[in-house]
Formats: sequence, C-alpha cells, structure tokens
Amino acid sequence: MIEIALCDSNSISLRLISCMLEKMRMIRNFTITLIKTGSDLLDKLKKSEPDIILINENFCISDKTSGTEAARYIRKNSGI
Repeated sequence: MIEIALCDSNSISLRLISCMLEKMRMIRNFTITLIKTGSDLLDKLKKSEPDIILINENFCISDKTSGTEAARYIRKNSGI
C-alpha cells in the first residue's frame, strides 16, 4: 500500500487535496496522512517515511524553514 503525506498548515487546502486524492482511490490503494505542522512532519518521519510527500512551499518545519527547505531536509536525511 502506498502512503501519502499531505503537509499544509491550511486546513482548507488539506481537505481539498485529500478529497481529490480520495477520488483516485479506485485506481490505487493508498492511505493519506494529513500533517498540519512541521513538528508533526518530523515526528512522522521518525516513525516511518511515506512513499509520497506533498508539501506546500509555504509549509514550515520551523520559523525559518520554508517548504522548499523542508523538502531539501527530507531528501538529505531520508534513505533516498
């Protein structure tokens, strides 16, 4: 099963994207994890790495880390 992590501090965006992905469920079996904060994302990554991470450019892991920098951090520290 494929795991998808949606990372966005905006609840409306999370719901919209989640709904769009739910429509694709008939094509492929997957789970969706909704992540609203950077600390939640880091906690998730410590437990297991999702197969796909969709991250908003403005999503911040900390006060000074943008979504782009967060993606670089994930790539650098993952098994990829």
